[in-house]
Amino acid sequence: MPFLMPTCWTPWDAGWPGTGGCTGVGSWPMRQPSSHDAQDGMWQAKRPRLQDGGDGDSVFPSSRWSEWAGSSTTPSSAAAGGNRKGCGKGCKPGTDPKVYTVLIKDYGKQQLWQKALGVLEMMQIGGPAPNVITYGATISACEKGRQWAAALQLLEQMWQEAITPTVITYNASISACEKGQRWDFALGLLQQMQRNRIDPNVITYSATISACQKSRQWAVAVDLFKQMRQNAIQPDVITYSAMISACEKVQHWGMALQLLQQMLQETIKPNAITYSATISACEKGQQWEVALELLQQMRRESIKPNVITHNAMISACEKSQRWELASELLGQMRQERIEPNAITYGTTISACEKGAQWAVALEMLHQMQQDSFKPGITAFTASIGACEKGGQWESCLNLLQQMRQTRVNLNENSYNVAISACQKGHQWEIAQQLAQQMAQEHDAPPQVSQTQSQDKDGDAPVAMSVVSDRKRSLPDSSSAVLQQQMRREGIDLSDI
Repeated sequence: MPFLMPTCWTPWDAGWPGTGGCTGVGSWPMRQPSSHDAQDGMWQAKRPRLQDGGDGDSVFPSSRWSEWAGSSTTPSSAAAGGNRKGCGKGCKPGTDPKVYTVLIKDYGKQQLWQKALGVLEMMQIGGPAPNVITYGATISACEKGRQWAAALQLLEQMWQEAITPTVITYNASISACEKGQRWDFALGLLQQMQRNRIDPNVITYSATISACQKSRQWAVAVDLFKQMRQNAIQPDVITYSAMISACEKVQHWGMALQLLQQMLQETIKPNAITYSATISACEKGQQWEVALELLQQMRRESIKPNVITHNAMISACEKSQRWELASELLGQMRQERIEPNAITYGTTISACEKGAQWAVALEMLHQMQQDSFKPGITAFTASIGACEKGGQWESCLNLLQQMRQTRVNLNENSYNVAISACQKGHQWEIAQQLAQQMAQEHDAPPQVSQTQSQDKDGDAPVAMSVVSDRKRSLPDSSSAVLQQQMRREGIDLSDI
């Protein structure tokens, strides 16, 4: 029969029995939403819709067997190993389900989930009846295409057609939920497996734990990890990496280290993902020395760090104001032929800003642009901050101009740091001009007012303070002085 959405679809959680609603083994039970559901956001009154622009009633595109007549590959030609152009008028599908399964798997590898569903629909309309392998391949195609709703619909239809899913089928469905960051559905599938006496394996638990860590459900991930132990299922490197990532997201760096130590005791070799997650946990816990030791341990064990590992380590240096080490790590990446990305450069520039290393920050920004990365607001603002701390007001203005030229929107923080740099450089008129530009671009910006204060040289320069008066403007004489000074400095504020 054509694939339709079951009418009793609803999410579930671990706290209520399956009563009412659907009939048949494995159907999703119905219940009324509770206040607990409303708080957690788990209740959905309507069934999930697919991302294909349809109305949600069917997951299939308009594929029919007649459309295969003009295609380069048909089920019959695929089974024969051919690749002929169409099969002529009256072409009909074969009777061997393996033919369809081969096509579905091929579409799955190409992430063409809609075409995989179209092949399954042809089987339901006029071909051989789909079996557990065919459904498993289609669910896997949906998983690779990040279509968790379609995967769950297919799993439900298997139960309706009295086709018992296998652990492989469930693993693919849980992985689809993990990719869609639906930890609640992933957990529900695991519970459904247990109710139907389908034994989960290490892949099942690893995918469910990964779904929980992506949604910051650390406590649920810990419970699942304990459940694995109780069921005598040995965690592998993927399980441990997911658990450490769950700890990293909630800043439990101590437990992340314990899990890493436990892996080593169980002779499970960590990989780059494991170490990267652990270093990231230490970074969030501001444990830069521990993170550095882990990086060195990776190298001793001949595990090559990747860009994620280095980004986490550089971020740890940035938080602890270790700009020298951050810069050194970036240099090591180049020596090891590990391509830095925009995050690498942005974090290193931020470390230089905290260390008041304006020259190094500008060099990093230039190298970032040389490597064809477009600096964003974070990299530019950090560079401006470094120049402000180094008393380089001219460089601050040049950076503002670069932001305009590269169409990076200036925020109030960028303006305020540049204004502060001009104040420190006694460039009062330019600071006033920047404040006016900020007033024009933002809804509630500060405006610069002037009060007299005596400086150490005995002059009476204008000290700057920030107020909210937006109506104030420079007198004509001040504007003329400002324009003359700008020309002498070679600065075009019309581009800022």
